[in-house]
This record gives sequence, C-alpha cells and structure tokens, in this order.
Amino acid sequence: MTIVAIFTALGIGLLLGATLLGSDFMVEAQQEYIKELEVTIGSLQSDIAKTRTQLVTVEQDLQQSTLFSQWVFPLLVEGALEDTKVAIVYLGDWQLDPGIQDVCRQAGAEITSVTTVRVADLLSEGLIELMADFFGVRAKLNEVAEGVANSIAGSLGGLTDIDISPLEESGVINLAGNYDVEADWVIVVGGWDQKLEGASVIDRCLVQSLLDTGQQVVGVELSRCAVSSIPVYQRFGVSSIDNVDQVPGRLALVLALQGIEGHFGTKTTADWLLPPRAGEERE
Repeated sequence: MTIVAIFTALGIGLLLGATLLGSDFMVEAQQEYIKELEVTIGSLQSDIAKTRTQLVTVEQDLQQSTLFSQWVFPLLVEGALEDTKVAIVYLGDWQLDPGIQDVCRQAGAEITSVTTVRVADLLSEGLIELMADFFGVRAKLNEVAEGVANSIAGSLGGLTDIDISPLEESGVINLAGNYDVEADWVIVVGGWDQKLEGASVIDRCLVQSLLDTGQQVVGVELSRCAVSSIPVYQRFGVSSIDNVDQVPGRLALVLALQGIEGHFGTKTTADWLLPPRAGEERE
C-alpha cells in the first residue's frame, strides 16, 4: 500500500468515525491508525534505504567494470590488425565520434582514408539538382545517390579515375587521407538520431557500390542511434556491429575485420553479442 493510499484510508475512516461514533472512540481510532501508519512508513523508509544502498553498489560495480574493460581492451586487440588497411566512410549522425578510428589504430590497422558524407545536406532539393547536373542524371534521389556512391566506392584505392573533388567543393562530402592506397576493408558507419527520409537509399547505394567494386565491407553504428542502418547491411550479407561505441562492439569490430562474419551487438537484429570463440558451438 502506498503512502497516498494510507492517508486516504485514514481520512475516510476518521470522517466516518466522526459521523457515526463518539469522541472517545475517535481518539482511540486515531491512535491506532497513527501507530499503523508509523509502522508502514518505517517499513517503507527501510526499503528505500536498502534500495539506495543497492543502487550505489551497482553503480560502483559498473564503474569498475567499465574501467577494467577500457584498460584490458588495448591489450586484447594489440597487433590484431597489423598490416591491415582500413578505409572509413561516415554516413550517420555520429560523424564526429573518433572511437572507431581509435579502435583501428589500437589494433594496429592503418587508416588509409576517412570519408564523411553529409547525408542531410545531400538530401536537400537544391543539392540533389546540383548533383544531378554533375552526374548527368535526373534529379531523382535514387539516381543521385547511386552517382555519389559509385564515385566514393571507385575513389577508394584509386579504382577509378573519377574526380570527386567537386563533391567536396559542394559540401556533400569531406575527404581526408590517401585515396591512392587500396584498403583491405571499408567500414561504413551508419545509424541516425532521427528518421531522415531517403537516408536508407544512401546506405543501400554505397554498400552496393562497394561490393560491386570487390571491396570487403563491415557496417557499424552506435548503440544509442534511434534509426538503425543494420537491416540494410544484413540485406547485402555484410557483417554488422550495432554497438561500436561499447567495448564488446569494438572487440566485435576488430574480429570482423579479421574476417569473422556475423551480426553482433545488443539490438534485436544482432545474432550474438560477440563472435563465438574457437571451438565454441552455439545453437
């Protein structure tokens, strides 16, 4: 019974008592109700105190686990991606998050290039028309997205002679790194903070173009994104990680870049939190 319910019952009882019974009975009834109320309140206060103590313990355990994971992680992945070249393409709302690059470097990978696609800007009517003129296609999102995706995919590792500098000048993309070096893997970073009409088209076209040019792809996103890109990656049979901002997700990314396939993370689209260990069987 809650405190509000107790006071309500007490008030009703006193009101009825005052109407139907004498004052002596009222005094006794009040005293009895007050005693019961004191016992109940004392019990509730004790429960609250215990819950607070348990919460403090859980928070302390969580902090210790987080610190331990952060300390151990570099030791687990050290040298795991040595001699591996990685290109990163940011599509989602988390373009400034440096964690993915840090993970690759901690594991010994070489980041050849970092491409940032400003999807929200690209989806604006004015830029769609501008890009349509550039690619010589109709001002339709599918056709423009395909043109942008083909340009990015072809530029990674110098696979084509397409000049994508006009895309950078228009503000659609930002280029950093060496695009003449072919990467072993391309990490596509998706996921959106809010629903963005047409964003999945960009996701789909880019993954398709990367696969068409023979590149190995891993799709990732942060655990907190509201709109997921994982279903797009799964449609193409691309390994995915939906919690790359967390230590288990970062470990899964390193393992995926070693060639372990699957969909990992904490969301309903994930098969497992982490890939199985050698010799481990899972149902």
